[in-house]
Amino acid sequence: MSEIAWITGGGSGLGRATALRLVADGWRVAVSARTAADLDELVADPAAQGRIHAFPCDVTDRTAVLATVDRIECELGPIALALLAAGIYLPVGLDDFSAANVEAMFRINVFGVANAIEAVMPRFRARDVGRLAVVSSLTQYRGFARNAGYGATTAALLTMCDTLRLQTRGTGITVQVVVAGYIRTRMTAKSPFPLPDIISAEEAAE
Repeated sequence: MSEIAWITGGGSGLGRATALRLVADGWRVAVSARTAADLDELVADPAAQGRIHAFPCDVTDRTAVLATVDRIECELGPIALALLAAGIYLPVGLDDFSAANVEAMFRINVFGVANAIEAVMPRFRARDVGRLAVVSSLTQYRGFARNAGYGATTAALLTMCDTLRLQTRGTGITVQVVVAGYIRTRMTAKSPFPLPDIISAEEAAE
C-alpha cells in the first residue's frame, strides 16, 4: 500500500511541487490550502496520476485542522509524512512597521504549524512512527531587510522544531526543518530586490 503524505500550503509553490514529486515516488498525497481552486487545478494535473486528493483547510482554524486530519486518515489511511508548507510573507520595515502584519504572519506561519502538529503528533505517538517536516527560511538564522516580522516567525519555528526533535529522540518519529534557500514562488515574487541563487519550486522539491 502506498504511504500517505499530508501537505499544507499544497496549492502552490514548494508544497505543490513536492506533492507532484511524491506522487512520482509512489506516494498518495492529501493537499490542503485555503484556495480550493488551486487544489482543484493540482488534482486535475495529469502528473497527479489520480493520487493527489484535495482537503481544503485554513490552518489558522484549529478545529478545521483537527477535522481535516481525521478525514484524511479515515479516507486515505495513516499519515506517514506531514509537510507543513503553508506560510505568508508581509514586509515590515522601519517606516511601515505594522503590528497587524506581524500578527497575521504569526497566525499562519507559527500558529498554523502548531495547529497541524497538534493534529498529527498524537497519531504519530500512538503509532510510534511518522515524519514531521516544517518549511522555514534562511531568515530563521539572522536578520534580513524588511523581515522583522517574517524572520521572527521562522525563528520561532526553528526553536519549536528543535525542541520537538529533542523530545522525539529515540522514538520512530522524525522532526525536521526544511530550509531550501530562495525559491521562485508567489511569496518571493514580492521581493523588492534580487534574490541570490534562487531555484525553481521543482528543484527545491527534488
